[in-house]
Amino acid sequence: MEHVSVDLWAANLQVAPDSLQSWLASVETRLQQAAAREAQLLVMPEFCCAQWLSFAPADLPAEEQLGWLAQTATLALDPMRCMVEQIGVALLPGTFPVAFPSVDAPEGYLNQAWFLTPMAGCKCRTN
Repeated sequence: MEHVSVDLWAANLQVAPDSLQSWLASVETRLQQAAAREAQLLVMPEFCCAQWLSFAPADLPAEEQLGWLAQTATLALDPMRCMVEQIGVALLPGTFPVAFPSVDAPEGYLNQAWFLTPMAGCKCRTN
């Protein structure tokens, strides 16, 4: 492969989706637009999962936000993997917090990035 066509998503992180489903729908739309432009990769903004705080529980304490984002990320990854498979455009969705227990931080979090690529034979659920 000589080159990779990359589509960059410059997003306003102040946009407030009302649910994970609506956020995922916007990702799917952007992947479809990238495919229409013949891009092979869509790169999302860093830590764009911060938008999810717009639909977090209203009484979620600030010290529990990273944990809630980490749990929500586990719900978002499989649908994004399926979108990538179905649309055929790779996705770098920025980083999401993940739980990282260690001696120094038994309930700490790290940012982790996933690079999602279309893979033949992926078993995605259809609705």
